Amino acid sequence: MALRQPCDSQLPLSDWSHIAAEVEAVAALSAPSTLDNGLINGINTYNNSGTIVADTHFKFSIDNHTMEVIAADLVPIVPYTSDTIAISMGQRYDIIVTAYAAVDNYWIRAVAQTICSKNVNADNIYGIIKYDSTSIDDPTSVRWANASTDELCEDELMSSLDLYVPIVASDSPAEADELSVIINKTNGVIWQIGTHSFLNQWNYPTLLQSYKGNDTWAPEQEVYQLPEANFWVH
Repeated sequence: MALRQPCDSQLPLSDWSHIAAEVEAVAALSAPSTLDNGLINGINTYNNSGTIVADTHFKFSIDNHTMEVIAADLVPIVPYTSDTIAISMGQRYDIIVTAYAAVDNYWIRAVAQTICSKNVNADNIYGIIKYDSTSIDDPTSVRWANASTDELCEDELMSSLDLYVPIVASDSPAEADELSVIINKTNGVIWQIGTHSFLNQWNYPTLLQSYKGNDTWAPEQEVYQLPEANFWVH
């Protein structure tokens, strides 16, 4: 998420686990684990470094402040105003926040949606906006009505994401491949595209392989060549 103000800044939302990533990776082969907390801009009520979201769908909001959304995933859109933003793994929104409220401290909230996100502290992921930087008081502000943990895990409305510069999509070839999820004998979740399940070498990802000029792909890498330029592939 990018905040537009006198100087632009990035505000990453992250989930957080107290368990080492190597241990979490093994556990995730069977099902997503329950995460311990979340971070706003890399911190919460303690100072630490974090990664970007692994398994959490957030409702982001700032008490007593609305947000003007001007871009989605780096693409400019017709601006719209909202008091909350639904944001999930890998998504990005550019917003403008106008500081029009009374001089006080206000909670910034990244609320994990418990319908699809397992998090011990789903409603305890905070930041603070201070109009007076010398204030040491915790905010007493009240959340927006739809900034709770039990909202649906849905994206922003498609009707709101109206491209600022419209693009007319060309017709794409009428082909369809099925994406299926199967459970193997070890009760692990496997994503299967076509006839192969995806398996990558995490220390040699496909982008690095391509960058090094190696275009020999194993079937389990699930690399699809797109023969025509300027066509949509859904």
